Amino acid sequence: YDCGIWKAKKAAEMKLRPVDAIWVRKWKKKQDGTIVIKSRLCARGFLDSQVSQLNTRATTATKLSQKLLLALSQIFKLELESWDVSGAFLKGFPFKEIEKKLKTKGMSAPKREVSIRPPPDVWQHLKEIEKEKTGRSSGMFNIPTNQLWYYVLDCIKAMYGLNDAPLAWQLALQ
Repeated sequence: YDCGIWKAKKAAEMKLRPVDAIWVRKWKKKQDGTIVIKSRLCARGFLDSQVSQLNTRATTATKLSQKLLLALSQIFKLELESWDVSGAFLKGFPFKEIEKKLKTKGMSAPKREVSIRPPPDVWQHLKEIEKEKTGRSSGMFNIPTNQLWYYVLDCIKAMYGLNDAPLAWQLALQ
């Protein structure tokens, strides 16, 4: 199963030290009063051994810019919209594509190699998602519990928590 974000690999095959990841949970109250719990797997990007080599410049609006935009929309009677893209950082370009795009803009980018050591329960979730999406199991995520430490997720794209995730998403929008 290739979700386009990562692949399971043996940690010993990776050249660089893996970055650990954690679950970040958010409790949201819906209008009807029910509570929904959303979980996001986040890499602890400050542990990325390539962090000092990364071009992380991604434009974001400052609070002043946001307030100015709101004020001008009122003055000129303009209608504003706000969008939320579910899983935005997972929809950015793959690392190889980022490298090409940055080179065309005259910027340097390292050949990215980043692997994630996820919490142990992630493997079971990935196995279930694979079966749900494809109707079968490729065996990629069938890792015995006593072997979990020896496997990592080799990232194809940036994910939440990695310092170059905002840039990957911004480049995908252009």
